[in-house]
Amino acid sequence: MEINNNIIQYEPNNNNNNNNNNNNINNNNNNNNNNNNNNNNNNNNNNNNNNNNNNNNKNNSNILNKNINKIVKEEKEVEEVEKLFWKVFGNKYLLSKIFYFIKTHDWVRYINIDDISVYNGMKLDYIQSLEWMVKKKQLNLLKYKLQKKEIQHIKIQPNSPQIFFESFNDSTPEQIEVLKECLEILMNNHRSEFQITDLIYSACIAKSIIPLKILSSAPYKLPIYSYSFEYALSNCDLVFCKAMFQAIGGVSGNCDNGEESNCFKDIELPLSLRNKTLDLIFKNTQYYDGLLSFILQYENLFSAEQIHTTSPDIKLPTIRDHYFGFGVKKYSGETINKLLDNGLIEKESIKKQTIDFKRPFHEQLIAFKSQYRGKGEDKGKILMPDGVKEKLNQILNNNNNNNNNKSKELQKLIITEIKKIKFFYSSYIVKYGETIEEYHIKHNCWTNTLKSRINNVKILNIIRIVSLLHWCSQEEIDSIDFNKVTYHPIVSKIIALHFNEGPLIIDSVKAIDWISNGGLGPFSIRFISKFVDRFVYSSAKIANRIFEKCCIEKSILPKDLVKKGILYSAFSLGDKEMMSYIVSLGLRVKEVDTSQFKFIEGHDLTINQLAFLSRFLSSGGYVCPLKFLCSFIESIWKSDAISIQEVLDKINFKFMPAAFISNIFFKIKNEERKALLFLGVLKNRDIDNGFMDFVILTKKRILYEEKSPFIFHAHSSTIESYISIIKTIVDIIQELRKDPQQPPSENNPKASRFLSSQQKITRIFEPYLDYMFELLLSIGNLEIEQLKLVYDYIISNSIDIQHSLYHSYFYLYHRSAKLTKYIMSRPFIDQVCQLETNKEKAYDCNISYQLPLENYDIKDWLNTKLFTFQYLFSEENSFEKILSELINQLSITQSKLYPNLACRNISQDLNFFLEINKVDLFFDYFNKFSSDSNYKKVWFSLDANVFTSMCIKLNKQQFSTIIDFIGKPLSDSKRLLLIQRALNNCLVSHRFDLVDYLVEEYSIQIPGIGFCLLQEKTELEKNVYDSYYEAKHILSKYSQKIPLQPDLFENVHQDLKSNLFQNTFSIHFYYYLKSLNSVVNFINLGVEEKLKLLEKYLQKETFYLFENISLKDFNLEEDEFKNYQDCLNNTPEISNFNRYSRNQTEDYYNHIENIFNMAFVKGDIKMCNLITEYYPKKFSITKEACTSAIQKMNIHIINYFLDPNNCNNLNISFNNDLKLTSHIHSQLTNNNIYNVNGIK
Repeated sequence: MEINNNIIQYEPNNNNNNNNNNNNINNNNNNNNNNNNNNNNNNNNNNNNNNNNNNNNKNNSNILNKNINKIVKEEKEVEEVEKLFWKVFGNKYLLSKIFYFIKTHDWVRYINIDDISVYNGMKLDYIQSLEWMVKKKQLNLLKYKLQKKEIQHIKIQPNSPQIFFESFNDSTPEQIEVLKECLEILMNNHRSEFQITDLIYSACIAKSIIPLKILSSAPYKLPIYSYSFEYALSNCDLVFCKAMFQAIGGVSGNCDNGEESNCFKDIELPLSLRNKTLDLIFKNTQYYDGLLSFILQYENLFSAEQIHTTSPDIKLPTIRDHYFGFGVKKYSGETINKLLDNGLIEKESIKKQTIDFKRPFHEQLIAFKSQYRGKGEDKGKILMPDGVKEKLNQILNNNNNNNNNKSKELQKLIITEIKKIKFFYSSYIVKYGETIEEYHIKHNCWTNTLKSRINNVKILNIIRIVSLLHWCSQEEIDSIDFNKVTYHPIVSKIIALHFNEGPLIIDSVKAIDWISNGGLGPFSIRFISKFVDRFVYSSAKIANRIFEKCCIEKSILPKDLVKKGILYSAFSLGDKEMMSYIVSLGLRVKEVDTSQFKFIEGHDLTINQLAFLSRFLSSGGYVCPLKFLCSFIESIWKSDAISIQEVLDKINFKFMPAAFISNIFFKIKNEERKALLFLGVLKNRDIDNGFMDFVILTKKRILYEEKSPFIFHAHSSTIESYISIIKTIVDIIQELRKDPQQPPSENNPKASRFLSSQQKITRIFEPYLDYMFELLLSIGNLEIEQLKLVYDYIISNSIDIQHSLYHSYFYLYHRSAKLTKYIMSRPFIDQVCQLETNKEKAYDCNISYQLPLENYDIKDWLNTKLFTFQYLFSEENSFEKILSELINQLSITQSKLYPNLACRNISQDLNFFLEINKVDLFFDYFNKFSSDSNYKKVWFSLDANVFTSMCIKLNKQQFSTIIDFIGKPLSDSKRLLLIQRALNNCLVSHRFDLVDYLVEEYSIQIPGIGFCLLQEKTELEKNVYDSYYEAKHILSKYSQKIPLQPDLFENVHQDLKSNLFQNTFSIHFYYYLKSLNSVVNFINLGVEEKLKLLEKYLQKETFYLFENISLKDFNLEEDEFKNYQDCLNNTPEISNFNRYSRNQTEDYYNHIENIFNMAFVKGDIKMCNLITEYYPKKFSITKEACTSAIQKMNIHIINYFLDPNNCNNLNISFNNDLKLTSHIHSQLTNNNIYNVNGIK
């Protein structure tokens, strides 16, 4: 190892050595410096320095040696660990144990019980679903599988492209780049599989712009059909529709860079689409506004003239489709204006709209235009005079005007042109402080004569306003001596109250005097009285002045309104002097209506002002209405209080009823700061004995809804807030316990009126604690450590936690969601939710449900005394032990009491073990019950889910053990039924090793290739497995065992004579008849009728599948089945299968429901190719299939087979049947489907 002597590269073992090292180096440097400085002066210093250097070098050398030794030691330890690792890895037994632990151990914590599935823990190679990888954001895994040189089967279903495209919408930029790469690989290497549907149409449904742009551009340039365009305009947003227009017009690049008009003005749409554009957009209820605003800019993209002729039933927007003070806003004002200009508003709706200057600019514009609506033949038109139109266009086209200036200019135009607009003219004067001379000149207003009498322009404006508002008459104005009229700025603010809400704060004595003295002359009282109840007086001085004017001197103001104003002012401003003034006046809240009181917006009180107000209200015994109380509370949060304790120390909450405070607590329990405040208030204040909290008494305690636990997810901060609230309640209880307050007694009348500390605990805080703890339990993402912390904190403070079914249920959930999964898997447990009387469709612990015992009312079976917190979270009790107790209570006990439920319970138990990946528990219980003769009848009737789970989780040896055990005691017919059913499960599960085992071991019949297309599967099976994969395995290995295979019908006759095939066929056919309720009818038919029914059955291509047979309902030993078998045995013509099999097969090839046509109609290119590979020159493309494919918009598969190279294995195709090609063109025309971007 090479070491640089000038640098210490490794840390020594000892900190002291490190310090010494640093000191020695520093000393060395210092000495060297001294040496340089004193070199010519002192030789002794040189000697000393040299000695020091030598010592330092020795120290450094020692440190380096220690570091080297440390490194060597560490390297030896690493070598030893590596040797040990390879010894363990080479030990097959230990390695198997390690892998078993990895496989069976839970690496994630389940919150949603539906996530606990038999499909969890799948091997990487078994993950084939494109949809699954995309939804789980396993994009690099998808890319890896697509890029892998070895052929990797990727499951792609008809909706897979849509889901793949949707993933672009919610991905990060990095993920989008990976998705782009995946899309490129899919299009280049897996196109026949991925193009299972019209990809452009899928992009439209997904509303995904990136795939649309990629697929419509080089090198792919996929055709865009009319239905894709129509879907986009009817359902997608403006950004997507712009991209669609670009794709159709061949416009590339970004059109949002200021050159948008150049992008779209030259796009040529087919006339048929232009005629539809507006109609389609009107149907787009979510995005129509933006789309219309965009489309109406480009005449080349729509046709207004043709809209009524091409779409006579189209429903045009109405002028009221925009919000005018009522209803729901549908279109923006700007869009309605454009529709008006283009004649696209429903004629009958164009009526005069009320002009309101408070509305936005475009709404004012609509209302203005509506004043010029046409009538009679001109109905629906806007007939604005040219002069007015010119003025309006000048306003609209003036780009130098901002929106505010445009609005002002429009209002001036409206006021000038519309005479009956006096109210808004006065509003205009108040807002802008000016009059419109043009208005007065044009309308020859009588107020023009006042110019000679009024020298003050401000007074003239005020007089004009009051006259416009009809607050005075011309006669009154004429009688006024304007030399005595004075102006004060307060008058403009008072007039503004007519147009706005809110109070007016008066802070000037002169303003009070002007108001009281009637500064505007004789009509002042009429003018001022309209707004006096909204005056707020800024100080006691101002309040006193107005009161003196009102009560002592002569004033125009009414006394009662002044008193109310003073009271409001004192409360709103929190002014001490004013509150003292209120007391001196003897005013009380109950004397004045304060029901509508609220604090002034934007005028927040300080905590000290609120404190004084609270003490004032509490000491005066004021009874405050609800709105005042709520307003006071909101003011607390807006104040300058720095802590909850400061609020508690300063605010006197005595004036607030305890019930009000309690109810507020429940409303703000999610806001920790507010909740803690009200807990403190309840702790500190006296509470009347009559207090009762109805919120706690009536709250619901729900366990589950429709087989789903009633849990919710909370943000981590919310969980911490709940914990903090619970801790605070515990602390309050502890404080109250120490309170020496005496209980009620005859000698303590006050104590008899109010709750004692102990009563507060039992009636308020303990119920609160129970409520908050139960609320905490219902949070799904609560960590176990958090729950333990809260529980221990409560118990450590000697507080008992209520225990009930509710607590046991959620303790089990937090111990493991698997335990809840087990509970919810019980048969009939959701029957409570299905009761007609259960309106909530949920299980509420507070309700007593009346159900038979064999049904699951969980309280009848779950022993809550056992499943306590201590039991469930004790380290001594393993998950397996708890689960065993749960099974004993909820399954075994019930099965013993009600043997008819044993099969369902055992099925669910065994399936559950496999769902949680506990194969060992599966066999423990299987061995336990299989050796018990009481359960010997249940095995044949196990639920299908158990077989599916066994196929997924058990290895071949384990699986064969179970099948052999169940099948041994059965009759031949039942055994055959069981094995056939197991085969179906194995196929669906893609356990082809088990399929091979069953076919070879039992020589059974494959149901048919159609099984892969027709078999109904669960949602999980659809998401994980692929019918193509199943079909490929069947055809490649067992083609000779598939019924109706064309080249093997010479041998079918011999096969039918064998007992095995005869039994297989007879069982299939029996259950087919059973499904039609026709078994007895078949037995009584004549030979020819029997053969016709048999032929009809065989035309279905696949036999009636065993998966659909309910084993518990049908018994193969019943008399009906025996009579049926006798009928077959006594009808030798049925065995002569070869007599009609050839004709039936030949008809089948051309049948619309044959397997090829079914795949063709679905657009499944890959399946079509697979079928024709194994059935060369047998199947044909039919007109009926083409018609169905076009109707389902699967035109991509027609395009695929239009290529002659793709038709080599077909009997009849587009390549050799011109009539077929002609049929396609006629069908496309009939369905109004055509290419809109010119790409074939």
